Amino acid sequence: MKKVQRVFLGVCAGLLCSVSAQAAQVTIGNNVIDRAVKDTAATTYVSYESFGAAAIGESLSTWSIYAESFSNGLKITPLLFEFLTGTPDNTNNDFVLRGIGETITIGVADSSYLDLTFNVQEGSAAITSANYYFGWKDGGQTTANTGVISWDVSGADFDVAALDGNSTQNVTVADIGNSLSFNNFLGSRIYSFDAKTTAVATPAPGMAMLLGLAGAFVAVRRKRAG
Repeated sequence: MKKVQRVFLGVCAGLLCSVSAQAAQVTIGNNVIDRAVKDTAATTYVSYESFGAAAIGESLSTWSIYAESFSNGLKITPLLFEFLTGTPDNTNNDFVLRGIGETITIGVADSSYLDLTFNVQEGSAAITSANYYFGWKDGGQTTANTGVISWDVSGADFDVAALDGNSTQNVTVADIGNSLSFNNFLGSRIYSFDAKTTAVATPAPGMAMLLGLAGAFVAVRRKRAG
């Protein structure tokens, strides 16, 4: 009987581990390093690198930046966008705002690498299509300040685009599900940031029942032992 118990519990544990092992991670962005130029703009940006199909079913979990010492006391708010049709280009850059992460205030004495949790405040961090993009706002949801992330000039394609019109636009729950237009090109800028997704492991069909049976089995054994 004890052998059967061990086998049963071992199978349950093995299946649980196999499900948990399905968790993955997708990273976009550039190397988080000290770059040459201080960002003195005050606007909202979107990266032109999507998370892609590999991130479908995952959630935006963490983001990293290199913050210069000039950024002390300044704020930055991470954002998650979806581009609904086609590919972003110079004429069609309407991104739908899907999630707003936690605003952070830079408080370092010197230049520093910052690893941060997205910690969604409005909307959702879930990625449901291949066309999800990371962005950020200089400042809080309803406040603005000059930029935080350092960048380099490059001959490469545009790495980010900036929000049209009012660069200090509020970004609140009222904007979730609405399009924001990013046609303000700032020149070729390579920013020091990345963003990562994490898949939440969920039990396969029938797994919840199996785990429930395992729990009940253990409970019965404890009761008999008592």
